[in-house]
Amino acid sequence: MTVTFEVSTTVPTTATGGSVDAVVTATSQFDTNVQDVITDTVIVRAYIHLPLVLRNYPPPWQQANHTGGISFYDVAPCPSNHLLQYAGTTSNGLYHSTDGGEDWQHWGLEGWATPVVWNPANCSEAFVAVWGGGVYRVAEHATPINQGLNEPYLYSLAISPDGQTLYAGSREHGVFKTDTTSIDWTPINEGISDQRIRSLYIISDTLYAGSRECTFYYSDDGGSSWESEAILDGGKEGDCGDAQVWAIEDAGGVLYASLGLSKGLYRRPAAGDWEQVSDVPAVDIFRFGLLHHQSHLYVSTYGHGVYTCGGDGHCQPLPNGGLRTPNIRGLEVASINGEWHLLAGSDDGVWWVPLAD
Repeated sequence: MTVTFEVSTTVPTTATGGSVDAVVTATSQFDTNVQDVITDTVIVRAYIHLPLVLRNYPPPWQQANHTGGISFYDVAPCPSNHLLQYAGTTSNGLYHSTDGGEDWQHWGLEGWATPVVWNPANCSEAFVAVWGGGVYRVAEHATPINQGLNEPYLYSLAISPDGQTLYAGSREHGVFKTDTTSIDWTPINEGISDQRIRSLYIISDTLYAGSRECTFYYSDDGGSSWESEAILDGGKEGDCGDAQVWAIEDAGGVLYASLGLSKGLYRRPAAGDWEQVSDVPAVDIFRFGLLHHQSHLYVSTYGHGVYTCGGDGHCQPLPNGGLRTPNIRGLEVASINGEWHLLAGSDDGVWWVPLAD
């Protein structure tokens, strides 16, 4: 015999999500020992309504026009007019932008033309080191200015805040100095034992010169005398090896330095010791790879894109969406129409991205 019947389950409006079993037992009217049981599971789905939350994701990096496929080192905006910029390359001479770094044209010179420094008091004048050719003054034309300079292979340039004194760091002959109005280079190496100078920086009133074996020199009197400091002890035979000091930067009283031979980033708090920044990969961070802007330190790595570090010393990758190469050599910032842009020189052109702050 068969019979058809319906079983319904009413779910209360207050029910939460879950399941319940509906059990039906059939017993024979002729023999109570004959039974069958079926189970039906009822699933109750609970829907949670969440408010729509909008997030402002940072815009992606954009490649500057006419720079693709070219290896750039440093990007240098004029301090008093960020629309005017030069950028040095590793083999294609000097490039120029007049719109804040979005469009670039080849300006002149050939080969390795880097670094570039502007005269901070005069946007019509800049200086560039050309590997094997010494220093050029860049105005309407490029003019060599090498009087007294007996080393044409230069790694670094620095200029005083008033634009009157220019410094050059050379491959084998230390630091040179000249007045920008009447060029006559003079070596200033009193206290510098290793004259292979890889980087020059002026921070406040102190001139820093990065050398080999994890050592840098600093002078508070314009290079008349120098003191030395080692980031890693032991020299060439110790933990350092022959690593060069590629970049030096001050960020809120904390001194940062990058070391060659893929040793990465180091920091020294005020009255503290040097320590490695473990948040940043131990890779090369080249001469223009450290940039302090407002409350952040920006770090360009060769192989891992750009990082940003806060005042507590902790670093994290900057959003690198759109950036087609992780090999970044130098960083700079420019204010374009009231908006800060971070500029990067890379193995594949110049890149820029708006900064939130």
